[in-house]
Amino acid sequence: MIGRSMNARWFAAAAAVVVASTGVVALGPSAAEAYTPHATLVPEVPAIGFPKILNTPTYVSNNATVRRQVRATDQIGRYIVAGGEFYNIELQNGTVIEQRYFTAFDIDTKQIVCAGQLTFDNDVLAVAPGPTDTTVYVGGRFNKITGADGVERTRIKVGLVDLANCSVDTTFVSIGANGKVTEMVRRGNRLFVAGDFSAFGGVTVETVAELNATNAVVNTAFNFPTANEATDRARALDANPDGTRLYLGGRFGTMTGSGRSIPAPTAVFDISDAAAPVLTAHESSGYVPIIDLQDVALAPDGSAFGLVFGTATTSDYAYYTPTTEASVTYQWRHYMRDSIFSVAITNNAMYVGGHFCKPDAGPGPSDVMAPKMGFDQCTGTNTAGGVWRSHLAALSLVDGTPLTWNPGQDSFVGARRIVATTRGLLVGYDGERTNDIRVGSLAFFDFGAGVEDVTPPSDVTFTAPAVGSPVGNPATISGTATDNLAVVRYELSLQASDGRYLQNDGSLATTFNNFSINAAPDGSFSTTLSMPASTYTARARAVDGAGLKSVNQTSLSFTQTGLEGIAPTVTLSAPTGAVIVGTTPSITGSASDNVAVGMIDVRVRNSAGDYLQPDRTFAPVPVAYPFTVTAGALGTASVSWAINTGNALPIGTYTVDYAATDTSGNSTVASANFTVATDTTAPTLTLAVPATPVVVGTTPAITGTASDNVAVAGLTVRVRTSGGNYLQPNGTFAATPADLAYATTSGGLGAASLGWSLNVGSALPVDTYTVEVAANDVNANSSTTAANFVVQVALPRPAITSFTGFSTRTGNYTVGYRFTVSQPITVGSLGIFDANGNNALDNPSTASVGLWRSNGTMLASVSVPNTTPVANRWFSVDLATPITLTPGTTYVIGQQTFSNGEPYARRGTYTTDPVVTIGRHVNGSPPRRETTMVFPDNRDDNFGLGAPNFTFLTI
Repeated sequence: MIGRSMNARWFAAAAAVVVASTGVVALGPSAAEAYTPHATLVPEVPAIGFPKILNTPTYVSNNATVRRQVRATDQIGRYIVAGGEFYNIELQNGTVIEQRYFTAFDIDTKQIVCAGQLTFDNDVLAVAPGPTDTTVYVGGRFNKITGADGVERTRIKVGLVDLANCSVDTTFVSIGANGKVTEMVRRGNRLFVAGDFSAFGGVTVETVAELNATNAVVNTAFNFPTANEATDRARALDANPDGTRLYLGGRFGTMTGSGRSIPAPTAVFDISDAAAPVLTAHESSGYVPIIDLQDVALAPDGSAFGLVFGTATTSDYAYYTPTTEASVTYQWRHYMRDSIFSVAITNNAMYVGGHFCKPDAGPGPSDVMAPKMGFDQCTGTNTAGGVWRSHLAALSLVDGTPLTWNPGQDSFVGARRIVATTRGLLVGYDGERTNDIRVGSLAFFDFGAGVEDVTPPSDVTFTAPAVGSPVGNPATISGTATDNLAVVRYELSLQASDGRYLQNDGSLATTFNNFSINAAPDGSFSTTLSMPASTYTARARAVDGAGLKSVNQTSLSFTQTGLEGIAPTVTLSAPTGAVIVGTTPSITGSASDNVAVGMIDVRVRNSAGDYLQPDRTFAPVPVAYPFTVTAGALGTASVSWAINTGNALPIGTYTVDYAATDTSGNSTVASANFTVATDTTAPTLTLAVPATPVVVGTTPAITGTASDNVAVAGLTVRVRTSGGNYLQPNGTFAATPADLAYATTSGGLGAASLGWSLNVGSALPVDTYTVEVAANDVNANSSTTAANFVVQVALPRPAITSFTGFSTRTGNYTVGYRFTVSQPITVGSLGIFDANGNNALDNPSTASVGLWRSNGTMLASVSVPNTTPVANRWFSVDLATPITLTPGTTYVIGQQTFSNGEPYARRGTYTTDPVVTIGRHVNGSPPRRETTMVFPDNRDDNFGLGAPNFTFLTI
């Protein structure tokens, strides 16, 4: 939990925010977020007279009995609001009413408001000030909210209610989150929510989302994925008052974005530009296991996180960690000897709540005090030393020393929520007594109404420009006001003579627009704004930390005499993916203006904040980097440019800052990030070798390419025989691997791509060869590939080459012939002869061809569909695995025939390849008539002939 009601006045004297000429203005806090620094520690005695939130009835969770308690609370306007898992509230007269999940009390009258008129269907876990002093943003597990009108409205995990009339806002409506919302903070019209979700408003966004505070539309630019997160991952969310930084604490695993991956438990975002939020380099470490993290708070000035851990004795520490936007470890930690569950930070203490009762003393002087309300038994009580602080403690911001403050509570587990407010401290816990006073499960340590600011600032006095005076463009407008405490900010509007108002982008429109400008340390303001030429009326009011405004609006008229007030339009392009170390990133941009572009300023800085110098070194000194004009020219309406950073940027994340200024002094800025990373991408290879056997005596065509995202540094090509011997450069073969010389056909070594070819000559013997290719890039990434090709003595040809003078016959048989071979051959396909020459396989269905040894052992078979195309009067089908035939063995080939199918050739003359000698004809019939293919073992010189055939792959 990051306390949300305590920031603005702390920052009131911090610094003035100058509004850039683009009209972008920081967003100040709402009145409900005002904070008056506490003069002392809050009282030990809680306020009485408020209704009591009850911690009953209990429920069972994870086999444990759990008391109901407050999970969210804050002071919003004149109300104390609370949300949680509670069911019942006891009124001042002792009456107990059902008021589930949410309630509110008037801080002055102490009466409950909207009792029974604002109801939720599940837990409320987060609250934040709405756009007015009576409205409240709510978040949690709920899906429905019912207002005083009795209408149940769908509000999935987030909604806006008005305590003035107990209504549910009908404009702020979202599809909602797919998981619970546990933290919320608003700055101006930006509402940030956090919780256990991975989608919000139909947009894929994890853990933290930004919504338009008016209509709940999700800002898709704010999207920082998380990984390895735990349940209840978001334990804190806050923003500084000027709306430039967002702070996250929790068990979110890792948060990625802006070229960074930040581990839990803390993260800081630069949200000054809603269109381009940035995850800063803040990264904290040094804690006990993050899974034991229970709560996080932000110091009122945004300078430090307070983190508390618990659930394991070795984890019971409170930490104070700077919000520095770089790697940082904790400033101090203090051992509490038992679990801590909640934390809040004021200007003078870090308040913690938990199950502890005897934390460590020191390191500064420590008042031991005594057990409160009988709580003298918890982990660590038997350890020597220590000081008594019963479930609540205040720690020194300097070193964590327990301060002299010990109200004590009867909580069973401990306080789950602590929030510092203008009036004091709110504590939600699972007990009912604080300092032995029965106040219910929400205790309010109240300074009293006297501490609150009720005096508004004085009216504004303009100090520039002079009344009625002409001014150039841009115009500087300044003024001052006083307050009994401090002026926090100013509201300024500028209306042109035609009635239109100056907008944040420097244009004029009929829509009213207020610029919100933070006050300087002395309470004054000064801002510089670009605007079209016209006579303007400036109107201003001062605002203090309590949200009180000057009673009267001060007016000032002046004339803007500048020729124009339109800033240049710019583009900036930097690599979107990682730039490989050793290469030059492409960084370009352009600027166009309605008059003329006068100046270009480009700077490059690393994540440590050092700037790239013109000599390509890095130094803390901001310096413009040289650029080259690639189109147009300075002094004209359009110019394009590029910078050359060279190829020596170290691995890391870089930011390009770019500003273009026109000849009237209007400027536009842009920035872009890119990363330089190690190259892990290996070269990509292609390899082409002959797909069909090469006839011995010819040269095979062998080519390939290699390409890389950086450069191809090396390439080797080798040729290996089936026996494992390598082709040598001199044309011989040996067992030693040898790199062969190749010809470059495109590109080359050192380039991003390389084409090559290999000439192995025409003397390769018959064999199967493997071409092996390997390539590496400049960063030692390598790839390999290989492919085979065959060298044979002749092209494939059939065993039976032709038939003449034959007759034909049909029938349900398996017919064929016996044969031998005179040298080893490889059979690649089996087929059927087109005996009638009609170029169509006449079979009524699929037929078969088989190849056997003479003993009936089948070697191979194919099914020949009747749709098989004919080629040279053969219908053939390739074997899945070629078969090698050897001399000395008799083989049988047979074909299934049909009485109404393709006729087979018989009693004719046929020509065979010289390697093949045909013996006796064979047939499966008579006496059988076969309906399937069988081994044809019936021998007959006059019956059955060469309808089946086979094709050689090699001879």
